[in-house]
Amino acid sequence: MHEKSGKASFGHIYDRRDPREYFKPLGSMDYKIPGHGQRLFSALVEQRRGANGDPVNVVDLCCSYGINAALLKYDVTLDDLYERYCSKELEALSSNELAESDVAYYAARVKEPAPRVIGVDVAENAVSYALKAGLLDAGAAEDLENDPPSKTLREAVSSADIFTVTGGIGYITERTFEALLDCVDRGSPRG
Repeated sequence: MHEKSGKASFGHIYDRRDPREYFKPLGSMDYKIPGHGQRLFSALVEQRRGANGDPVNVVDLCCSYGINAALLKYDVTLDDLYERYCSKELEALSSNELAESDVAYYAARVKEPAPRVIGVDVAENAVSYALKAGLLDAGAAEDLENDPPSKTLREAVSSADIFTVTGGIGYITERTFEALLDCVDRGSPRG
């Protein structure tokens, strides 16, 4: 906990090589925000998809290990993720082995048509893991509170339909949102 704010700090587990040490304390605290977001975000994706069936482009801010991406793209719940990443069966796997296992796990649970999810977070290891595990379609480890988006990120989010954020909302300000909204191509409306 931060002494002044009373807010829990997960900095020591937020940017590990894989999500196992992140899920353990969150599960013990019964952290449910991404699960609540899943219902709303899934409904927005369905609404945005509309009749034409074009893929929906979601930009997930503070994406960490791709939790919101997993909940949007695959037939899983937040409880499924807690069970998976806190399981004894996965403890002995290296981070690379876990990522390979995740590719197979999620491939068997794909929602069709799945949205395309671009993740943005300052946590480089977390974003890298989410990309290796196939949760994110694109990802950027960038601090938009202090730096402008890279050219690569600007291009990746130019066709954004929906922006999502769950637990990270307390860590970013309008600077991040403005930086990303400035990247969106508003000249060619979708849906």
